[in-house]
Amino acid sequence: MTRPKDCEQFYRARDQRTATYVGAPWTPRKIVRVVIDSSTARTPPGQHLLLALTNLLARVHRKIIFTVPSRIPVRVPALVEADSLDRAVVRLAEAIDPCGSFELGDRGGEIMLGIGDGEPGLAWYLSADRAVGVIAAAPAPVEAGQASTAIGAGVAACLGGAAAAFKMEMNLPVAARRLSGWNWREGADAEFGPDDIVSFDVGRVLMVGAGAVAAAVTYWVWSWGGGGEWTVVDRDVVKLHNTN
Repeated sequence: MTRPKDCEQFYRARDQRTATYVGAPWTPRKIVRVVIDSSTARTPPGQHLLLALTNLLARVHRKIIFTVPSRIPVRVPALVEADSLDRAVVRLAEAIDPCGSFELGDRGGEIMLGIGDGEPGLAWYLSADRAVGVIAAAPAPVEAGQASTAIGAGVAACLGGAAAAFKMEMNLPVAARRLSGWNWREGADAEFGPDDIVSFDVGRVLMVGAGAVAAAVTYWVWSWGGGGEWTVVDRDVVKLHNTN
């Protein structure tokens, strides 16, 4: 996306829904820092988690520092063209918010999220194991041995990007959570589900509505290798606030 001439106008239009939700004009002030260690960054589940988290964060937060090892090839769908994971996250964030400040670095940040069991001392850590996504105060590995960990990675990205970071920006408390994308239960009741993602080429699909929920469905179906012949129908015109 080309940088708008008036970024204040861009944010006023884009952030309408956030401002309505919080009941006040929305201007996020805190810098988010996302950290992923080298071993996790080389795995498909780790990359899924990082890219999905970036996708969510850039729709709300305007300043993000990415601590991502350089020269690691992208192994999963990234929505943007990039020859390395570190460039992919920056370009993805810039495509979502052309007015924001998105950079690579290893210092700074008031909202600090770690992926995997790398750098100690961060506020919260995201991890995944098959269909289970976790946000915790201590680092934990992202299980890379099963294909279905891509599901848990998506859950963890939502717990961290759509929930924890937003709460920290609002100075609200954040709680550790363990949630299953298989049976949608928490804590000890959260089930891992199968090790593999079975083929879900669902044939011919008519999807009525191409808004936020539909966009999320198609993003993850595509990310997880789903197929089919899809026809999407929506007579609405996309507005800037739809992207938020």
